[in-house]
Amino acid sequence: MGDAGLTDLNQILLKVPGLYVREEDGFGLRPNIGIRGATSERSQKITLMEDGILITPAPYAAPAAYYIPTAAKIVGIEVLKGPSAINHGPHTVGGAINFLSRSADLSKPLLVDIELGRFGSHKVLAAASGKIDQTTVLGQVLSYGSKGFKSVDGGGETGFNRQDFDLKLVHVWPTMPDHF
Repeated sequence: MGDAGLTDLNQILLKVPGLYVREEDGFGLRPNIGIRGATSERSQKITLMEDGILITPAPYAAPAAYYIPTAAKIVGIEVLKGPSAINHGPHTVGGAINFLSRSADLSKPLLVDIELGRFGSHKVLAAASGKIDQTTVLGQVLSYGSKGFKSVDGGGETGFNRQDFDLKLVHVWPTMPDHF
């Protein structure tokens, strides 16, 4: 993605030509994404994936996206527009977006990233990876949030706290011989 430290998915997605985002909360936690004329209402006219897996709870019956991966844990985004998106799911009128998460990096088995900012904002990311026989393991913990930057008439909280816990296991099965 090239923009280390960005946690607002809106800022990242707006860099893609033909893609537009309607903000819902001001922090990029739940963007409404549209591609080239397809409505942006809860991103329901595009297919959303994380690592190639559909992420909407009911992609065929209710495609509106209420889950979106945390931008701070995304390492890349693939955007497919037009007919090239047809292979990726049921609602590809506008296209498809695949959010790519971190893979296990055995050359750097430990990653720690801490950021502090205005309005009480914070981001803490820790990832550890290793290999046991034919199985590669990646564990990742992300916590980020803010106290908010707006004032609400009548008071109330305007910030958020979000925690993500991920565990990835990749097992390589031994190949079968061509003949017995």
